[in-house]
Amino acid sequence: MGDLIKRRHALKKAVLWIIGLFIVFSAAGFFVIPPIARSVLLKQASAALHRDVSIKAVRVNPYTLSVTVEGLTVKERAGAETFLSFDELYVNAEIMSLFRRALIIRELRLSKPYVRVVRNEDESYNFTDMFRGPAAKTGGSSSKPGLVTFSVNNITVLNGSVDFIDNQKGIRHTVRDMRLSIPFISNRATYTNIFVKPEFSAVINGDPYSIKGQTKPFAESHETYLDLDVRDIDIPDYLKYIPVKVNFKLPSGKIDLKARVTFAQSRDRMTSLSVAGNLSVRELAVNDAANKPVLRLKSLDIGIASLEPYLKSIKLSEVTVRSPEIAAVREENGSFNILGLIPEAPGEPQKKSPAPEGKTKEGAQTVFFSMDRLKVEDGKITFKDLMPSEPVNVSIQKMGMTLDKFSTERDSKGTIDLSLIVGRRSTFSAKGAIGINPLSGELAFDAKAIPIAPFQHYFNDRIKIYITGGETSTAGNVVLTLDEAGAPKIQFTGNLLVSNFSSIDQETANDFLKWKALSLGSVKAGYNPVALSVNDVSISDFYSRIIIYKDRTANLQKIFSGEAAAKDGPATEKEKEQKEARGQKEAQLPDKPAPAIGPPDIAIGNITLQGGTIDFTDMHVQPTFQANLSELGGRISRFALGKDQDAEVEVRGKINEFIPLNIAGRINTAKDNLRIDLTGNVREFEMAAMTPYSGKYIGYEIERGKLSLDLKYSIKGKKLDSQNVIFFDQLTLGDRVESPDAVKAPVKLAIALLKDRSGQIKLDIPVSGNIDDPQFRIGPIIWQVIKNLIVKAATAPFALLGSLFGGGGEQLSYIEFDYGSAKLTGAAMKKIEVVTKALSDRPALTLDIEGHVSPEEDREGLKRYLFTKKVNTQKLNDMARKGQETPPVDEIKVEQAEYEKYLKRAYKAEKFAKPRNIIGFAKDLPVPEMEKLMITHIEVTNDDLRQLAARRAQEARNAIIQSGKVESSRIFILDPKTLAPEKRKDVKDSRADFKLR
Repeated sequence: MGDLIKRRHALKKAVLWIIGLFIVFSAAGFFVIPPIARSVLLKQASAALHRDVSIKAVRVNPYTLSVTVEGLTVKERAGAETFLSFDELYVNAEIMSLFRRALIIRELRLSKPYVRVVRNEDESYNFTDMFRGPAAKTGGSSSKPGLVTFSVNNITVLNGSVDFIDNQKGIRHTVRDMRLSIPFISNRATYTNIFVKPEFSAVINGDPYSIKGQTKPFAESHETYLDLDVRDIDIPDYLKYIPVKVNFKLPSGKIDLKARVTFAQSRDRMTSLSVAGNLSVRELAVNDAANKPVLRLKSLDIGIASLEPYLKSIKLSEVTVRSPEIAAVREENGSFNILGLIPEAPGEPQKKSPAPEGKTKEGAQTVFFSMDRLKVEDGKITFKDLMPSEPVNVSIQKMGMTLDKFSTERDSKGTIDLSLIVGRRSTFSAKGAIGINPLSGELAFDAKAIPIAPFQHYFNDRIKIYITGGETSTAGNVVLTLDEAGAPKIQFTGNLLVSNFSSIDQETANDFLKWKALSLGSVKAGYNPVALSVNDVSISDFYSRIIIYKDRTANLQKIFSGEAAAKDGPATEKEKEQKEARGQKEAQLPDKPAPAIGPPDIAIGNITLQGGTIDFTDMHVQPTFQANLSELGGRISRFALGKDQDAEVEVRGKINEFIPLNIAGRINTAKDNLRIDLTGNVREFEMAAMTPYSGKYIGYEIERGKLSLDLKYSIKGKKLDSQNVIFFDQLTLGDRVESPDAVKAPVKLAIALLKDRSGQIKLDIPVSGNIDDPQFRIGPIIWQVIKNLIVKAATAPFALLGSLFGGGGEQLSYIEFDYGSAKLTGAAMKKIEVVTKALSDRPALTLDIEGHVSPEEDREGLKRYLFTKKVNTQKLNDMARKGQETPPVDEIKVEQAEYEKYLKRAYKAEKFAKPRNIIGFAKDLPVPEMEKLMITHIEVTNDDLRQLAARRAQEARNAIIQSGKVESSRIFILDPKTLAPEKRKDVKDSRADFKLR
């Protein structure tokens, strides 16, 4: 009984202790710990944060092992703004934590948290000062405590908010309705292989964000799945936080992202990270640094099948680009505005040292890329090139493209279908297969009515014309491959048409070159090796203009000079910068060896010309000369450059609408054996139109006349032989023209010498030479031959006659006489016959005859002649007394037997004083003494010599007229200014000189 009472008393006592402890525990938990905890928290937090901290209440529930902190507010260090706050923090621990020696939290809930982050202009933050305190002291032991085992469950953050104020950028970011939910996170072995499924959502700057995931943060694999759902992200709000300096501006742009990120790591396998999902960019606008538009994009949708950074693999399912607008500009210094958008990496770029010769990198893994489909809808591109002399503007509209199965896999090829409009109405389309590993392509394309004029500024500073019209159309196939050395090989097959082309000379604004249609049919062109094969080339209704200016330069020389037009004054600073920039750009290009490309293989089946017109204007003569070649047509067949193949040539046309021109022959351009055989002819060209040239070069107008040409040119190897037959019909010169360039020679005389009885002149001028000789030019040679003929007519006209009619050349210009005689000798008659023939065949010529004497020899000769005449007169008297027929005294022949008889009669008839005998009668003298006395007493005066000279001229004139071939009106006797003529070597002064006019 006593024991029972003791047990009851002990039990009562124990119950009372338990009740007491419970009351104390409850009182301490509910009433003692909260204010103490609140006080400690306020003191410690204020001291640690250096800010005013307030806590509305701390509540502890000792029965549920939960703690609630209500109304925490942390003020800014300087100011009344709130730095950090929350409405409630609730933590509920498990009682099992005491028995399992692990921190087990049943629930962790944070309600309405708020953080205000301020970035100052000096790049510091409003919380920077909190990390400037003394470093935490390190214990003496270097051993690290083991990781505390924990398990935190039901973690939630409700209705959180963040304000981020960036004073440096001048913007403000807000996070509202932030919610975070994590079912549990634990490093207990029981839970490490169970997925944690966190969720996060918020409205950031007005855009909703959602992230869901699964993770095993403490498992060996760290296996994690993260689902991202982000909508309406304003790209411009975050552009300023890119850690590099950007060279562009983003006025607008939004991103939507819905993707799953998968991560796994293990000891046995490579770490894997993959992303799959969809990325959308909407209403994107990109401007350059000067705020000029570069890119506008309605939407870009990217389907990510798999993105695996560790495997360097990118696989896209479908990419759709809607309404892209690109404004590309090449600046005057050669830089592109699009490339200028790429940020520059900080510091100097490191140059990669070249790999040792013969070695390649092993184990290097290239990025694998594949895309099931790329689709571009309603694209637009504008391109402005400021680098040429004048800006080039090109616009592309309504661009649509589909690219399927594009991949970097070896030998894989995707298919492309492209269509677009160039300018307002020109179309371009291409379809085929392309590959990138290796680079290859096989495309069928069709371009229609592509305008040429927009592209002319790429070459019209070198080819100085303005293109005023013209369109190019082409259709065919292009094949791109790489050779064994990796150099590109390109092959093109198809047709090309350039229609309605027109251009003008930049300097004069005159029409230069135009045609209705230039067609190249069945074209096969290639690069590496260079080759061109065209089955048919035809050009119709074409026109060209050739002008020779006053300075003797041709418009073709100026147009195709190959040099940029010189500007007045020295180069500007801007031009110098452009030149320097181009030089630096060229210097940065890698020194890649050019592919070995042999001589071009060019073959053209047929070239057809139809309806051509060429206008020729020569301003360097006055008046200006103009000619026209019209109805130009013909063909060149089977032309092959550098091959041993004959090409037939036939070209025809009309000069000044009526005069026919014909060229025909063969051309063979064999590499080592050039062969050309061409003939050409022009018939009855009216020479009156050539007056500007005749006035300048020969000093006369052309009154009338016709010109015909027969030309034959033959080239074998490098040797040229040509026959140039020039035929003038009824060439008649007009008035004299004063010209410093005119040949100083009697041109009319030359023409009269060359013109036959029918009024025609035929010149056959052969020319030969080596075509490699830079001094060899056919035109100047022919003109020099003609000029030599004119000069020869002045300096040696009879030599010219002699070459035309035979008979001694310049010796025809005189006839010699016996001393004292005017009788024509046999040699003189032969010359007169040749001169007579020439005068008969050259009716425009007149002949002047001028008689001369040798004062000494002819004086003696004349005495001998008069002496003989006196002897002959005695015989003449005898014949008269006998009644015989009496010939002229000069024709009387005194025989030797009768000579002394008639000499004595003549001596006796003389009136001079004769030697007499002693009885006063005249002595009988020997023949020699009688001759000497008679000759001595014959007096010959200068007047007698002048008459002798006149008789000589008259005898020559009579001989020519008596032939009946030359009218007397064309023969003139001139009174000599001196009896003795001009001395000539080996020619007697006793002569008559001929002069042609």
